[in-house]
Amino acid sequence: MILNAIKDNFVGYITIFGLDCFFALSEGYSLKIVPKPEEIELFQAKCKERSFNFDSLGWIHAVNDSGDDIAFFLSERQIPFCYYKDTLILIADMIFQTSNNKSRNGEYLQDYKDLKGFTAIDFSGEAVDSVFFPKLAIKEEVTKDNCFERQATDKYAINVQTELNGEKCSLIFSVIVDRQDWIWETRSLGELHSVIRLEFDNRQDMSMIEPSWQAVCTFLAFCMGQFNVTDLNIGLWDSKDKKIGTKGFLSNIYGKINNDKGENIQFRYPAYCRFQADFLGEKVGCLFKLLSNKDTRPILSFLSRNNYEFDVGKNNIRDICSSLEVEYKYKKEDFPNSNVVSLVGKLKQVVKEYRKENPNLLNNDTYSYINSSLEFISLPAKEKLWRIYEKYSAIINEIYKFFGSSQGKDFSKEQTIKDIGWMVKVRNNITHSVGYMEAEIPNYIYNRLIIAVYCSILERSGYSILEIADIMEKYCKGSKRN
Repeated sequence: MILNAIKDNFVGYITIFGLDCFFALSEGYSLKIVPKPEEIELFQAKCKERSFNFDSLGWIHAVNDSGDDIAFFLSERQIPFCYYKDTLILIADMIFQTSNNKSRNGEYLQDYKDLKGFTAIDFSGEAVDSVFFPKLAIKEEVTKDNCFERQATDKYAINVQTELNGEKCSLIFSVIVDRQDWIWETRSLGELHSVIRLEFDNRQDMSMIEPSWQAVCTFLAFCMGQFNVTDLNIGLWDSKDKKIGTKGFLSNIYGKINNDKGENIQFRYPAYCRFQADFLGEKVGCLFKLLSNKDTRPILSFLSRNNYEFDVGKNNIRDICSSLEVEYKYKKEDFPNSNVVSLVGKLKQVVKEYRKENPNLLNNDTYSYINSSLEFISLPAKEKLWRIYEKYSAIINEIYKFFGSSQGKDFSKEQTIKDIGWMVKVRNNITHSVGYMEAEIPNYIYNRLIIAVYCSILERSGYSILEIADIMEKYCKGSKRN
């Protein structure tokens, strides 16, 4: 088996509405379904029962012309008029395929895979290689025969505990090889591919595929500083009694998710300004959980959309300010605000006394609204951003010393507060997106605030300040093998 094994065009047999039909997949997403001649009248009746609305059909199962089992997940919303002359044309968001091979006596050679659940899910591709270097699996020492050898997985793989949507699972980084040495039609011996594997404690319904994919894409975007994670290979495991763990094998169920295609994140070595799984350490599971949990996830909308987005626009400034305000909200207990709390308490008392002295001037809804509004009184945005920045200012200063970029720039407290004020003023006066030249943004304040966001996210994930300083140093220097 090799990666990207699902073809864009194939045909087979499918069961829908309890009826046997033929199907043809084209362009990787367009699923044409035609009933068998003897089923046409029932097919018409079933479609009419649905008022020719084919939304929310979910998963349907099929067999292709090679005898492989297929599962299609249909789009929640289908195009209008997708039924025409006893033919359905539906859009598939996800496709998964496996081979349930039988022996000559009709027994399955391996455990039967029903494509209705899974125990582990694998992701591979350029972005995964970019956060976990595939050649970590190769011994550095040269053998006497000048051959390379793979290391045992426990020498390089990572296996930590995490959680996704309330389900406990293992977050695994390992390396697989597509064994093309078995394919005699080529001269290739195969390639190494890094893999991110989520292995769950309990078997998951197929509905867990998309949240897993979203969580891994978010993690990769955070590590890469870019959103264009567009081309992940996906595989499933459905193991009944044994763990897959860090094993460097390709999965026996492979699939694809149809999403917007574009230029993918490019692999780069050394990995400058990219977080690597091997230096994020054992707490990477906590980071993964934080990034995917709706109650703890940060705002990352300031990240680049492609490989060549260098200009900073007003929308970028808006997004980085919002991100820091959210970080302040998550960590506000770290920044006691006794004077503001005292002021809000006094204002509430004034409202209470006014209501008592003027009982009929305002109704209950108005007083409720006023009291609710008082709850939102807090420090101004500039002060919130500064407090987050200040906590990590020593780390940020070290980074800019390393790059030699601080020469001729003013990173003092007084100037930094002014620069943050400039950012907030730009954010508050947004009318349209305009690019900024680097020289127009004072003292690299935009990029310095990005580092502050990274540091805050890492600390909320359980890393100490010393650990964050070490991670950010490696982040700047790039990951290299000794």
